[in-house]
Amino acid sequence: MQQVELEIVKLDSIVPSEPFGRVAKAIEALDTTHASGQYRVQVIELPPNKSFEPHTHISEHVIYAIRGSGNVSIWGYDKKEGEIKVYMNSKKVYPFSKGDILIIPKDCPHAFASGDEGLKEVIINIPGIALHDHQRIVWI
Repeated sequence: MQQVELEIVKLDSIVPSEPFGRVAKAIEALDTTHASGQYRVQVIELPPNKSFEPHTHISEHVIYAIRGSGNVSIWGYDKKEGEIKVYMNSKKVYPFSKGDILIIPKDCPHAFASGDEGLKEVIINIPGIALHDHQRIVWI
């Protein structure tokens, strides 16, 4: 029989870390191993009417909006031999708000923009990649 330990993370226990991106305040929660693989939990907060530039990740991530609203933009792309070609004319924009869950596939070019009240979201990266790993995020 395999024993599994459950981890519970309280949002108010998350401590600030180094900001990343040009307008976002990032708050890192933990970097640990889950029973089924690696994951990372973060809380990201964007001020009102600001945006992240288009970028990709080498991991999938699930995003849960806990405050505010915004838009996520995605672009079509091809990946060959580790290089990503982004088709900038293929942009699609999806509005979302508090309570919505977004699932962004790995390598998918995307960008976020916050609404009038700003945006706060919990992000779970699967697999988890350390913040100091420069391959974790690629700005387009």
